[in-house]
Order: sequence, then structure tokens, then C-alpha cells
Amino acid sequence: MEGIKKTGIVIQGFDIIDISKYMIRANKRHQAILLSKVEEYIGKNHPNFDLIRKMILDETSENCRDMIKFIFGDIEIE
Repeated sequence: MEGIKKTGIVIQGFDIIDISKYMIRANKRHQAILLSKVEEYIGKNHPNFDLIRKMILDETSENCRDMIKFIFGDIEIE
């Protein structure tokens, strides 16, 4: 990550796994809201609904994983 200055700030009292799980839960909540809006506007019977649903889920999940990796590095969450 060239060009990004790392300040070395340490936040004590926070568990990386707990924060990661929170980020994942928040992501799932946002996915549900997005999918609800898509269903409201185009309906489940739209020919491209399944494709749009898959794209939303894949891209938002990938974005969440990227943020977690950027902040904490590679960690495993069960």
C-alpha cells in the first residue's frame, strides 16, 4: 500500500475478532436492505433479479473482506 502513511495508533481494549464479526453483521444488514430495495423496485419475477442479487451479494461481501484485510491483515473468522 504505497503512499499510505501508517501512524502506529493502537486502540487497546478491542478484540479484532469482535470488530470483524461486527463488520460482517453490518455488511449482512446492508445486503438485506439493498436486496429489499431491489425487490421493491424491480420485483423477484424480473428476468435479471437473480443476477442482480448475486452481484450485490458477491460485491458487498468482497468489499467487506477487503476492508477487514486492509485494517487487520489476514485473519480467519469462523
